Amino acid sequence: MTLTGDMSGAGLVAKFSRPESGITGVSFLSVNLDAKRLELLGALLPKGSVVLNLTDSSARAGSQAALGDVGRALGVVLHSVEARTPEEIDIAFSAARKLGVAGVNVLTSPFLHIHRARIMKLAADARLPAIYQWPETAEEGGLMGYGPRLSAIYRQLGGYAARILQGANAAELPVEQPTKFELVVNQKTAKVLGIKIPQSILVRADRVIE
Repeated sequence: MTLTGDMSGAGLVAKFSRPESGITGVSFLSVNLDAKRLELLGALLPKGSVVLNLTDSSARAGSQAALGDVGRALGVVLHSVEARTPEEIDIAFSAARKLGVAGVNVLTSPFLHIHRARIMKLAADARLPAIYQWPETAEEGGLMGYGPRLSAIYRQLGGYAARILQGANAAELPVEQPTKFELVVNQKTAKVLGIKIPQSILVRADRVIE
Protein backbone atom coordinates (compact mmCIF):
# COMPACT_ATOMS: atom_id res chain seq x y z
CA MET A 1 0.00 0.00 0.00
CA THR A 2 1.52 3.29 -1.04
CA LEU A 3 0.92 6.99 -1.62
CA THR A 4 2.53 8.49 -4.68
CA GLY A 5 2.08 11.19 -7.26
CA ASP A 6 1.88 8.93 -10.31
CA MET A 7 1.67 5.24 -9.49
CA SER A 8 1.31 4.18 -13.11
CA GLY A 9 4.06 6.47 -14.43
CA ALA A 10 6.38 5.20 -11.72
CA GLY A 11 5.84 1.65 -12.97
CA LEU A 12 4.35 0.46 -9.69
CA VAL A 13 1.09 -0.88 -11.18
CA ALA A 14 -0.05 -2.16 -14.58
CA LYS A 15 -3.35 -0.28 -14.48
CA PHE A 16 -5.39 1.55 -11.87
CA SER A 17 -8.46 -0.67 -12.13
CA ARG A 18 -6.45 -3.83 -11.38
CA PRO A 19 -2.87 -3.23 -10.17
CA GLU A 20 -1.81 -6.89 -10.78
CA SER A 21 1.02 -6.49 -8.29
CA GLY A 22 1.41 -6.51 -4.54
CA ILE A 23 1.05 -2.72 -4.52
CA THR A 24 -2.03 -0.51 -4.46
CA GLY A 25 -2.97 2.77 -2.80
CA VAL A 26 -3.63 6.40 -3.68
CA SER A 27 -2.20 8.19 -6.72
CA PHE A 28 -2.77 11.93 -6.48
CA LEU A 29 -2.31 13.21 -10.05
CA SER A 30 0.98 15.01 -9.49
CA VAL A 31 1.64 15.87 -13.14
CA ASN A 32 -1.77 17.49 -13.66
CA LEU A 33 -1.70 19.28 -10.32
CA ASP A 34 1.82 20.68 -10.78
CA ALA A 35 0.59 22.22 -14.05
CA LYS A 36 -2.63 23.49 -12.48
CA ARG A 37 -0.69 25.19 -9.69
CA LEU A 38 1.48 26.92 -12.27
CA GLU A 39 -1.69 28.20 -13.94
CA LEU A 40 -2.95 29.60 -10.62
CA LEU A 41 0.40 31.21 -9.83
CA GLY A 42 0.57 32.69 -13.34
CA ALA A 43 -2.69 34.54 -12.67
CA LEU A 44 -0.76 36.70 -10.17
CA LEU A 45 2.04 37.59 -12.57
CA PRO A 46 2.37 39.73 -15.70
CA LYS A 47 3.22 38.06 -19.00
CA GLY A 48 6.92 37.58 -19.50
CA SER A 49 7.52 36.91 -15.79
CA VAL A 50 10.08 34.32 -14.72
CA VAL A 51 8.76 31.42 -12.62
CA LEU A 52 10.89 28.98 -10.65
CA ASN A 53 9.66 25.38 -10.58
CA LEU A 54 11.24 24.06 -7.39
CA THR A 55 11.59 20.30 -7.66
CA ASP A 56 13.58 17.35 -6.34
CA SER A 57 15.07 14.19 -7.81
CA SER A 58 11.62 12.53 -8.08
CA ALA A 59 10.45 14.87 -10.87
CA ARG A 60 9.37 13.10 -14.07
CA ALA A 61 9.59 14.11 -17.70
CA GLY A 62 5.79 14.13 -17.97
CA SER A 63 5.56 16.82 -15.33
CA GLN A 64 8.13 19.01 -17.05
CA ALA A 65 6.33 18.64 -20.40
CA ALA A 66 2.98 19.62 -18.86
CA LEU A 67 4.57 22.61 -17.14
CA GLY A 68 6.14 23.70 -20.41
CA ASP A 69 2.75 23.65 -22.14
CA VAL A 70 1.16 25.77 -19.40
CA GLY A 71 4.12 28.14 -19.30
CA ARG A 72 3.86 28.81 -23.03
CA ALA A 73 0.12 29.38 -22.76
CA LEU A 74 0.64 31.85 -19.91
CA GLY A 75 3.55 33.61 -21.58
CA VAL A 76 5.90 33.06 -18.65
CA VAL A 77 9.52 31.91 -18.63
CA LEU A 78 10.18 28.75 -16.62
CA HIS A 79 13.31 27.65 -14.79
CA SER A 80 13.44 24.34 -12.93
CA VAL A 81 15.86 23.91 -10.05
CA GLU A 82 16.32 20.59 -8.28
CA ALA A 83 16.89 20.52 -4.53
CA ARG A 84 17.81 17.27 -2.77
CA THR A 85 19.04 18.70 0.53
CA PRO A 86 17.95 21.63 2.73
CA GLU A 87 21.09 23.49 1.66
CA GLU A 88 20.14 23.06 -2.00
CA ILE A 89 16.78 24.69 -1.27
CA ASP A 90 18.72 27.76 -0.08
CA ILE A 91 20.82 27.62 -3.24
CA ALA A 92 17.66 27.44 -5.38
CA PHE A 93 16.38 30.68 -3.86
CA SER A 94 19.76 32.33 -4.38
CA ALA A 95 19.51 31.29 -8.03
CA ALA A 96 15.99 32.72 -8.12
CA ARG A 97 17.28 36.18 -7.23
CA LYS A 98 19.90 36.04 -10.00
CA LEU A 99 17.29 34.87 -12.52
CA GLY A 100 14.85 37.64 -11.61
CA VAL A 101 12.19 35.13 -10.59
CA ALA A 102 8.73 36.60 -9.90
CA GLY A 103 7.09 33.51 -8.40
CA VAL A 104 7.77 29.97 -7.18
CA ASN A 105 5.83 26.82 -8.01
CA VAL A 106 6.74 24.21 -5.38
CA LEU A 107 6.25 20.92 -7.22
CA THR A 108 4.87 17.70 -5.77
CA SER A 109 7.51 16.27 -3.45
CA PRO A 110 7.51 14.60 -0.02
CA PHE A 111 10.98 16.10 0.55
CA LEU A 112 9.88 19.65 -0.24
CA HIS A 113 6.77 19.22 1.90
CA ILE A 114 8.90 18.16 4.85
CA HIS A 115 10.93 21.36 4.42
CA ARG A 116 7.94 23.63 3.70
CA ALA A 117 8.68 25.91 6.68
CA ARG A 118 12.13 26.62 5.28
CA ILE A 119 10.67 27.29 1.81
CA MET A 120 7.97 29.59 3.20
CA LYS A 121 10.59 31.63 5.07
CA LEU A 122 12.83 31.89 2.02
CA ALA A 123 9.87 32.95 -0.12
CA ALA A 124 8.87 35.55 2.47
CA ASP A 125 12.43 36.89 2.76
CA ALA A 126 12.62 37.18 -1.04
CA ARG A 127 9.07 38.63 -1.19
CA LEU A 128 8.10 36.01 -3.75
CA PRO A 129 4.61 34.55 -4.21
CA ALA A 130 4.68 30.76 -3.98
CA ILE A 131 2.13 27.99 -4.39
CA TYR A 132 2.30 24.61 -2.63
CA GLN A 133 0.91 21.13 -3.24
CA TRP A 134 -1.31 20.84 -0.15
CA PRO A 135 -4.07 23.28 0.89
CA GLU A 136 -2.91 22.85 4.49
CA THR A 137 0.39 24.61 3.66
CA ALA A 138 -1.45 27.86 2.91
CA GLU A 139 -3.18 27.52 6.27
CA GLU A 140 0.29 27.30 7.86
CA GLY A 141 1.41 30.58 6.27
CA GLY A 142 2.10 29.81 2.61
CA LEU A 143 0.50 32.13 0.07
CA MET A 144 -1.53 29.53 -1.85
CA GLY A 145 -2.05 25.78 -1.73
CA TYR A 146 -3.95 23.69 -4.25
CA GLY A 147 -4.70 19.99 -4.35
CA PRO A 148 -6.40 17.29 -2.30
CA ARG A 149 -6.22 17.67 1.45
CA LEU A 150 -3.43 15.59 2.93
CA SER A 151 -5.75 14.57 5.76
CA ALA A 152 -8.28 13.19 3.22
CA ILE A 153 -5.53 11.23 1.45
CA TYR A 154 -4.53 9.59 4.72
CA ARG A 155 -8.16 8.64 5.35
CA GLN A 156 -8.18 6.92 1.96
CA LEU A 157 -5.02 5.04 2.90
CA GLY A 158 -6.62 4.04 6.18
CA GLY A 159 -9.46 2.47 4.22
CA TYR A 160 -6.97 0.37 2.26
CA ALA A 161 -5.26 -0.73 5.46
CA ALA A 162 -8.58 -1.87 6.91
CA ARG A 163 -9.48 -3.89 3.81
CA ILE A 164 -6.06 -5.54 3.60
CA LEU A 165 -6.13 -6.43 7.30
CA GLN A 166 -9.52 -8.02 6.68
CA GLY A 167 -7.98 -10.29 4.04
CA ALA A 168 -8.33 -8.36 0.77
CA ASN A 169 -5.68 -8.98 -1.91
CA ALA A 170 -3.78 -5.75 -2.70
CA ALA A 171 -3.37 -6.84 -6.35
CA GLU A 172 -7.17 -6.78 -6.73
CA LEU A 173 -7.80 -3.44 -5.01
CA PRO A 174 -8.07 -0.64 -7.58
CA VAL A 175 -5.77 2.35 -7.18
CA GLU A 176 -7.81 5.33 -6.00
CA GLN A 177 -7.41 8.97 -6.90
CA PRO A 178 -8.64 11.98 -4.95
CA THR A 179 -12.01 13.36 -5.99
CA LYS A 180 -11.94 16.70 -4.18
CA PHE A 181 -9.39 19.47 -4.68
CA GLU A 182 -9.17 22.66 -2.67
CA LEU A 183 -7.63 26.05 -3.27
CA VAL A 184 -6.68 27.94 -0.11
CA VAL A 185 -5.43 31.54 -0.33
CA ASN A 186 -3.75 33.28 2.58
CA GLN A 187 -4.53 36.98 2.37
CA LYS A 188 -2.45 37.68 5.47
CA THR A 189 0.63 36.39 3.65
CA ALA A 190 -0.33 38.33 0.52
CA LYS A 191 -0.45 41.59 2.51
CA VAL A 192 2.97 40.92 4.05
CA LEU A 193 4.38 40.26 0.58
CA GLY A 194 2.64 43.34 -0.85
CA ILE A 195 0.73 41.20 -3.36
CA LYS A 196 -2.83 41.81 -4.49
CA ILE A 197 -4.66 38.55 -5.16
CA PRO A 198 -6.89 38.91 -8.26
CA GLN A 199 -10.61 38.56 -7.74
CA SER A 200 -10.59 35.74 -10.30
CA ILE A 201 -8.52 33.69 -7.83
CA LEU A 202 -10.44 34.69 -4.71
CA VAL A 203 -13.79 33.62 -6.17
CA ARG A 204 -12.34 30.21 -7.03
CA ALA A 205 -10.85 29.69 -3.56
CA ASP A 206 -12.46 27.19 -1.20
CA ARG A 207 -11.02 29.13 1.71
CA VAL A 208 -9.56 32.62 2.00
CA ILE A 209 -7.63 33.35 5.18
CA GLU A 210 -8.11 37.02 6.09
